[in-house]
Amino acid sequence: MNTKPFIITIIVANLCFIVLHIHKYNAIAELNNTNEQLRKELTQLQHQKGLLSQELALLQDTKTVMQFAQKQLHMRPVAQWQERKLPNTSAQNT
Repeated sequence: MNTKPFIITIIVANLCFIVLHIHKYNAIAELNNTNEQLRKELTQLQHQKGLLSQELALLQDTKTVMQFAQKQLHMRPVAQWQERKLPNTSAQNT
């Protein structure tokens, strides 16, 4: 019985399995690196989101808006007697 081709076939199959295992471990390492980079980016984005939320809360504060209007835009508060009402234009159109 000729066992040489059978042994060669087993050796080649084992070498193919070894190459497949190495390829699998390389793919896992690459995915781990990508996962780590994405986690790092996620933490940076969460930090940036926190900063932007704080800035938004500051911009929505009425005292801050009033200070900006008075200092930067040189606006003054208006008294109620200085307000003027616009005429109702929808009644005129009918």
